[in-house]
Amino acid sequence: LGYPGETALFSAPGPTGNTANVRGWLGSSTDKAPDWYVFGNLSFLAYNGCVSAGGTNSAAHGWRIVGNECEGLTRTSQLQTGTIVPGGNYSKVLGNTIHGGRTGDKLDHAIYSMSCSEDVEIAWNYIYDNNFAAGPLVSVNYESTRCAEGQYAGVASIHDNIVDATNYPSRCVYAYDQSYLFGDPVTPVTKVYNNVFINCGGPGADGALVMRNGAMEAYNNTFYGTRTYCLEISGPTVRIAYLNFKNNICHMAGTATSYTRYESDAPVHDAEKNIYYGLGNYSGSMDASPINADPRFVNAAGGNFRLSSDSPAIQAGATTIGTYIVRDKDGNMRSKATADIGAYLFNSSVPNPPQNLRFK
Repeated sequence: LGYPGETALFSAPGPTGNTANVRGWLGSSTDKAPDWYVFGNLSFLAYNGCVSAGGTNSAAHGWRIVGNECEGLTRTSQLQTGTIVPGGNYSKVLGNTIHGGRTGDKLDHAIYSMSCSEDVEIAWNYIYDNNFAAGPLVSVNYESTRCAEGQYAGVASIHDNIVDATNYPSRCVYAYDQSYLFGDPVTPVTKVYNNVFINCGGPGADGALVMRNGAMEAYNNTFYGTRTYCLEISGPTVRIAYLNFKNNICHMAGTATSYTRYESDAPVHDAEKNIYYGLGNYSGSMDASPINADPRFVNAAGGNFRLSSDSPAIQAGATTIGTYIVRDKDGNMRSKATADIGAYLFNSSVPNPPQNLRFK
């Protein structure tokens, strides 16, 4: 742990010598990482990775990676890993700033949950300026043998993050494979809520939020300037248990492809009360009650995606959402009787923060 106010730098700049900062997984079934480690308030410069707890055969349960500054992967070639790789069950990646990734390869990620796990939480992180091609910047992937026979993945919660793909087009979140097969006694769920996704999607036809396996509950996310699709269900061997998609703002770039892309046999159990703007009226069949309107942010150009007083998102959302969604991204309590759409509630009693401040 770094003391408050200090800069404790772990530097592994590579390309020779030290190339990774913290690696808890040694790469075999017998060399498992220890459990219950905490890394907080540290600065990392990493050629290969800042903190890597997880792997195919790792344990590393309960690792807390909290409030760190992570610059990496600074290498310019594929490594097939993440800047931060949480470990097994009960792992938490909270409040980190992750930037400077430069591998230019879609098999690398800012945060990569790759150990068959239960109760993984990825929250309050700021992810920006990472070149991982199509990414995704946050990936949940337990493919192949990462879940052993009789082992089932559980819940992965991705919430209250800011993921900015402005500098390098990329998918922002991908629930790629949770090792789910139809008929499994446990359904793994990726919960995606209260996030702000900025200029996500691409390069090419890749969507901002993508899933192909297991179940997903996506509530109250704000997508801004989306380059391709707000939501995409696709990939090899799609196996979807269900998808709930409610109270999201899908703000699209004028050159975007479509609001959504999904395969015809992918079940969508509950989609409603999402705002669509930038490509004309939503014309798909997925959303039962779409809202076609400008969401009217306070100052999107300045990075303020809170709701103006005349926003059509105010009290227009569905109230039948996950009971775990108690607060908005600012920490304000969400009402059970009414629901605002997007990551932020409209709160007329709290003034919007000033923009473009300069300190001397």
